[in-house]
Amino acid sequence: MDNGPNKIFGDPNRSREEYVIGIETSFDESAASIVNSWGEIKANQQMTQWEQWDEFDGIQPSIAKEIHKKNLPIVVQRVMDEVGLKKGDPRLKAIAVTMGPGQEMSINVGLFKAQELGRELGVPVIPVSHIEGHVMVRTTI
Repeated sequence: MDNGPNKIFGDPNRSREEYVIGIETSFDESAASIVNSWGEIKANQQMTQWEQWDEFDGIQPSIAKEIHKKNLPIVVQRVMDEVGLKKGDPRLKAIAVTMGPGQEMSINVGLFKAQELGRELGVPVIPVSHIEGHVMVRTTI
């Protein structure tokens, strides 16, 4: 049985109640979103690290990593709560996560969280190129 993205998006009769959680930590924002199988954004949360820019005149990778570790679980929980998703919910079909390019230490926080959630929630993890994400957004607006 195909559990990949084509199963979610390939069926023209798919439900609008099938969801993917998206995780982004490639630089200085910890972000999570939930999108349905029709590409509609159902929830979106982000926490920035602007205080680092002022204090260090830029982003320090080791500090960014620690802030992502603190902020990412918060934004993921917020989007899940907003949509009402819980462990074992059959509406959740996958987790998409930025795999790069970006700051390696920051990206790894997102990848580890996505893998942890994938195991915990019993859904596949789909790596996504940060650049491809920008291109896809630009072509759909």
